[in-house]
Amino acid sequence: MNIVAEYIISIWSGVVAFLSSWQTLIGAFLGASAPFLLWRFAENYREKKGTQQYLYYLQRMIVDQINLLNDADNTIKHFINLKMNVFLERIDENPVTAYSVNTVFFPLFSVRPLPDDVNAKSSGSGYIDNKIAKVYALSRDFPHIIDDARLQLKDTIERNEKISFGGHNSPEAQKAQFKENIEEYRKMVKEEIIGKNFPIYMRKLLETLAALEEKARMTRIAWKLKFDPRWKFYLAKESYLKAKETIMDDMDLHFRIPVEKRLAEIETTNQKK
Repeated sequence: MNIVAEYIISIWSGVVAFLSSWQTLIGAFLGASAPFLLWRFAENYREKKGTQQYLYYLQRMIVDQINLLNDADNTIKHFINLKMNVFLERIDENPVTAYSVNTVFFPLFSVRPLPDDVNAKSSGSGYIDNKIAKVYALSRDFPHIIDDARLQLKDTIERNEKISFGGHNSPEAQKAQFKENIEEYRKMVKEEIIGKNFPIYMRKLLETLAALEEKARMTRIAWKLKFDPRWKFYLAKESYLKAKETIMDDMDLHFRIPVEKRLAEIETTNQKK
């Protein structure tokens, strides 16, 4: 019995010595790696907070563009639908024997593109980065579209003045041509700017805003689990490849409801003005 007891004690002592040596090793490892782990944790927190602040910054810039675009849209509609009617009536009020050199000025309002730094870093989502790149490009065209509309009206007015002072046509023919040119200009603005360019840009802005707002509310992993096919399980490879190909369209479809809701709210607010 004494021999067995001594054997058990020796085995236990060896186990204790082994665990003690590993405990010392693990403690030394943790002690040495603690500064690195703390630094990594601090870096992750800093990066997460920086991304979150960047998302909020992008939201503010997009909202600013939405407000500018909506103001421009309302101002141009008022000009085209109301002031242009008054201008055309003034042309008709000229005496039959007189040429018309009436003038009208394109309204002044503030427009500006998105700042360059909206593309400075990644939002953490390829979908949002793609949307930001598109609205940034459209925002660069925004002031040019307004300037072009202003210059086309100015050119129409100046060309009419030259025709009037030249006296090559009768006053009646000159005024008829002048009105026709103004109507063509108004048609262009209604169809191209108000009817096409502005709505396309507004929808792109609202899609981007909806995605930014949802991304800001979710963790990085939650966002990937919800939208990224690579983080989902598929029974067949074909299903995965299809989901990967249609991810952009699927996300557009997902954000369609908040976009349509905001469009309706904007329209309701504009009607009350």
